Amino acid sequence: MRSIYVVCVCLFLMACNIKTKKENKNVDTIRHAETPAVINTNIVEHTITPVKINTGYIAYDSIKINGVIKFKDSFKHVVFYLGKPESNSYYDKNFKYCYFNGLLFEKYKDTLVLRSIEFKSSKIYITYPKLRLSNQITLKELNKRLPYAILDTLGGTDMDERIVVRANVGKENTEDKWILYFDYKTEKLYRMNYWIDD
Repeated sequence: MRSIYVVCVCLFLMACNIKTKKENKNVDTIRHAETPAVINTNIVEHTITPVKINTGYIAYDSIKINGVIKFKDSFKHVVFYLGKPESNSYYDKNFKYCYFNGLLFEKYKDTLVLRSIEFKSSKIYITYPKLRLSNQITLKELNKRLPYAILDTLGGTDMDERIVVRANVGKENTEDKWILYFDYKTEKLYRMNYWIDD
């Protein structure tokens, strides 16, 4: 009789152990499914489609304005190609803003760092490996040429006038981003800002 009792207790404990393993497996599956992942997006006709890989970006150190001016360049070099700035304004004691016909730079002594481009005419464009960004490129074309570069769309009160998207500035996922503005009707690029979380 005692051996039957011991066998019953062992069977009961084995059954409990199997049930606990199943429950733990379900919990792990749920936790894994709920764990947020870094997701890039692919925009097609103003909708977001999640993509699992993080390979798209527009590297700030690989772009060139009109094929000759780097993201970070000397004041003398920029003036050689664009002429004197239209205006200068101080932001703080460390730098001032320089405006060149739709281009905004921050000036630190003799160094200029790009902050914004207005693609007012076809005379202003950015060269990037595999791509030329100008007022002729559409959001669909950018998506096609640089898959996974667009992270997401940004909302706002003027969403019926423009589409605003964000893109990474390099392989590393930093707080710095490109903000690209496209006309809502034509989907053509008209502005590009380098956004820094100040």
